[in-house]
Amino acid sequence: MYQKLLAVVFHCVIAVRGGRVKSNVVMHLINNYHMRLIVMKKIFFSLIFFLILFFSFPSKQFAQLASLSRGDRIRITSQEYFYQPLVCKFDQINLDTMAINISSKIIFIPLGQIQRIEFSESLKHNTVNGAILGSIFGGISLGITMYLINENSGGWSKVGQPGFWGGLISGVLIGGGIGAIIGYNYLTDDWQEIRIIKRIEL
Repeated sequence: MYQKLLAVVFHCVIAVRGGRVKSNVVMHLINNYHMRLIVMKKIFFSLIFFLILFFSFPSKQFAQLASLSRGDRIRITSQEYFYQPLVCKFDQINLDTMAINISSKIIFIPLGQIQRIEFSESLKHNTVNGAILGSIFGGISLGITMYLINENSGGWSKVGQPGFWGGLISGVLIGGGIGAIIGYNYLTDDWQEIRIIKRIEL
C-alpha cells in the first residue's frame, strides 16, 4: 500500500517539475489511487465479514437440520411448551419456526423457544447394556441363593469357595448371557443432537 502511495507521489512530482502535464492529470492520478484504496477497503472488510459468518455457523449441524425430511422421528426439548423431551415427527422448518407432527396434529414452535433438537439416526441394539444389567442381577440373586442353600445344607454347594462366590460367578455368566440376548432384541433410538441455528439480525 505504501509503495503504491510513493509511486503516485513520485509520478506527480515528475509531472509537475517536468511541465509535461497539467494539474488535472495530477489530480486524476491522486483520485485514481483513492478509488483503488476505497475498493480495497471494501473487499477487505467484506472478506472479514464472511470469515466471521463462516466460523460462527456450525455447518455440519446446520446441514443435518436442513436435511431433515417430513416424517423423520425427532425429540424436542422446550421448557415453554413441554414438561419433558417430546418425541414427535418433523414436518417443516423456516427461518425462525419449526412445525412438528404430534398424533397427526401440526404444531408450530419458534426456534428461540427450543433448547434442544435431536433426531433418530437409527435404531440400535442394547446388547452391552443388557449384558451388564443381566450380570449384576444374575450374580447378586444367584449368589445370595447359593449362599442360603450352602448355609442350610452343611456346605454341599461350595465350589472351591463359600457358596456365595460360586453362585455369584455362575449368576454373572448366566445372567449376562440372558441379558445380552434380551438387550439385543430391545431396540431404542440412537439420538443425535442438532445445533440450533437461530436467525441473526444484521
